[in-house]
Amino acid sequence: MSQRTSSATKVESRHSLSAAQSVKGRLELQSSGCTRHGFSLVEVIIVIVILSLFAGLIIPRVAGISRGTNQLTVMQAEDLLAAFAYRDSIASGKTALEFNGDSRLLMLMSNVSESSGAESNTWSVDTLAPAVYLPESIEISAFRDGSLLPNSGWWIESSSDGTRPKVELNLEGTELDSSITLPRWSQSPYTTDRIQDSFSRVVLPEEIDLDSSGQERIRW
Repeated sequence: MSQRTSSATKVESRHSLSAAQSVKGRLELQSSGCTRHGFSLVEVIIVIVILSLFAGLIIPRVAGISRGTNQLTVMQAEDLLAAFAYRDSIASGKTALEFNGDSRLLMLMSNVSESSGAESNTWSVDTLAPAVYLPESIEISAFRDGSLLPNSGWWIESSSDGTRPKVELNLEGTELDSSITLPRWSQSPYTTDRIQDSFSRVVLPEEIDLDSSGQERIRW
């Protein structure tokens, strides 16, 4: 009886020892996993590649949106100058261009004569062309007959004798350098894109004196 009891005790002690060893092994694995810090070089490279792909997809779209906004602003300003010339040619009263530096609005103003022929002192926004909003990213410089006007705000008015000053608007910003010019007697403004012209300019080779270079007998 005593031999059976001792053998059972040995078996139980072996099970307890194996269970303790398995628990100790699990704790060691958990502790070794918890002591890991930072990222491996491969993980860092993968993150950099993913960020580069996202940047390549997003940056061109943002640049395209900015370029499209600039082109739209130039077209609207050109239409406003055309409306200014048209209104000056058909209206019985004066017409003017106004730029408000606080609101960043470029507006077409009209002054309609009264029925008696006297000129009205009241100016109102002309509905022939909508006002053009110039964002803060676009700087505008205006010239009246070659004279620079203040950037804080200006007023260009047609004369009562039917003449109109030469108007020039320079718009500059990110990927934008355009000049809109309305000549004195013209009904249509024209736009010069200095950035596009610089890229499309063709450089011609210099002239060569064939006689001095010893090529006078060569057939061309």
